Amino acid sequence: MDAERMDGRCHNSGYGLHSKFDIQKHKATFVGYLEVIIDENGTVMYAVPSHQEKAIALAEEKLGKTRKEISDMCPREFYFDYLNWLLSLTGAIAVWNDDVSAPAITVKQAAVKSKNPKTRAMRHVRAPTTA
Repeated sequence: MDAERMDGRCHNSGYGLHSKFDIQKHKATFVGYLEVIIDENGTVMYAVPSHQEKAIALAEEKLGKTRKEISDMCPREFYFDYLNWLLSLTGAIAVWNDDVSAPAITVKQAAVKSKNPKTRAMRHVRAPTTA
């Protein structure tokens, strides 16, 4: 990885992991890298600092609860699958280069795929069978 991309942003454009997600700028800036969360409304955002931390922040915002309160809500059977529990709680999906983790996909999330059909990870996103 070259020095310009080490900190997650391109110094020439100012675009990076803390920017609002833009697929064209992303493709121009990053090679072989995609780690995003797509919320239930289809908004794509970088999973910074991680998918789990971004999902916690979404849960805090959606539920109006603290990190501790959300953690205390987690059922025992999800202690080792915390991210997927958070995704089910928030309605979000986690996307990597070649994979997607989602308890369910909304119509708006699936629409992201139709806008970006050549994005490798998006091929895993399927439209829901019911709206």
